[in-house]
Amino acid sequence: MQIRLVFLTTITVWSFGFVGCGWFLDGLTIGNHGPQREARDVGSEEGSWEWVEPDTGSWVWHDYDVEDLQSVLVECTIEGLWVDGLLMVSSDPTLDVSGACSSSFLDTWGTYSFEACCDDYCCHWDPYEQDVFEQQDLGPGFEVEEGICLNSSHCPEGEGCFKEGQYGVCRNSEEGEPCSSFLYCAAGLYCSTAGICLSQNIDEGAMCTDGDEVCMWPLHCVCGALEGCKCYDGSAGDPCYSETCEFGLYCGEFPLEQGRIAGPGTCLEGAKGDACVADWQCDFPLSCNSSVEPALCMEFLLEGEVCSGEQMDNFTQCHPDLVCNEAYEPWECHPPGQNDAPCLSNTDCLNGLICIDIISVCSNGEPGAPCLSEAHCSAEFPCEEFDGDFKCVQYLEQGDDCSELSPFISCEPELECNDALDPPLCLVLNGEKWPCVPDEGTCLDGLHCIPSTETCFDGSEGDPCLEDDHCLAPLTCIDDICAEVTD
Repeated sequence: MQIRLVFLTTITVWSFGFVGCGWFLDGLTIGNHGPQREARDVGSEEGSWEWVEPDTGSWVWHDYDVEDLQSVLVECTIEGLWVDGLLMVSSDPTLDVSGACSSSFLDTWGTYSFEACCDDYCCHWDPYEQDVFEQQDLGPGFEVEEGICLNSSHCPEGEGCFKEGQYGVCRNSEEGEPCSSFLYCAAGLYCSTAGICLSQNIDEGAMCTDGDEVCMWPLHCVCGALEGCKCYDGSAGDPCYSETCEFGLYCGEFPLEQGRIAGPGTCLEGAKGDACVADWQCDFPLSCNSSVEPALCMEFLLEGEVCSGEQMDNFTQCHPDLVCNEAYEPWECHPPGQNDAPCLSNTDCLNGLICIDIISVCSNGEPGAPCLSEAHCSAEFPCEEFDGDFKCVQYLEQGDDCSELSPFISCEPELECNDALDPPLCLVLNGEKWPCVPDEGTCLDGLHCIPSTETCFDGSEGDPCLEDDHCLAPLTCIDDICAEVTD
């Protein structure tokens, strides 16, 4: 902020709110050396002034030819107090440049605010103060013209009122000028935490301790655990937050085993080995493999595709529903094998199945499954030869359900499946519970063909009967049922 003080025959009075030492014109510092006096225009007589004597406090008349006064430029910048282009008092208390002053004064507050005096020239600097003019009563009919201002309330949002000529102009703050947010700074600048517009970083990798605004778009400020905060453009491999990667990339966690330090994510393009959380992040036809930690973009081979040789790497494998079956030459991706599927190890077979050495096939040990001995069959089923192959077989016992017979499931040799029953049962021919024709002797010795059921029974308790001879002793036929006599 600067003030050029010139006496004219007609005085236009602006109140800038500065603290001054020397003569004052209604509160404005006049650049003349000498004791401090407050001056005022007494009106009618040109060049007639009176001032307050500091010692007595009384007004003293004085005639002065205002055209003899010299113009003095008093400037206040963030560096300090300047008089006619010379730095007289630095805002840095450790830097003494006041040798040109008979006496100097510096009072600082906040981060950059200060008040400075060199002899009777004084100013103050406040980077947060936008209004360079106070509202004044300029008489009826005065209107602020477009583009000029008296204070920042006359300017659009994001612009301040800066003194240029008789009035102020609305514009953005240039580098080194005050601001309250990035909206107040001109293009290519940002508002620092000190309230000063500074140039944005345009170089990738530049430090950005003041936050994201320090970096010129499309650069973003990303803070890593070891790298500190730097500007990045979001290209592949750059540290990132969720929305800082360039189009077509995403921010993912990088696999720690590949040397990525702890910190933000990494801009990834979905190539083989890139971290992911969903298939859409991976380049087609890659898929996100969540069976590893962290999940990675990988190539999944389909059924029948070769899974050995040069095309294989750490990020290429059979689809999760398939296994790389080494029983094939070359190895191929196939679903885990069921009975008779080729295998070299149990992993080539479905869960619960075993891979039988020598014949290299999967077996679950159930009837019909391949075997070389009873040890390969479950439930102690025997292993028997069928057409040159050995299979696990099951023989059903007396009274077992035989509704699901197969070449590998049958009744014991002395039994037959009576399919006239519901459900069918394995029974001795013409034996107990076998269908019969009354009075034709179709039941085995010791059994009776009961007409009401046309079935052979031995007369056990609960069996149907017509007389006591149909029941085993000591049972008696009571109400056509073999039962024990009770008192």
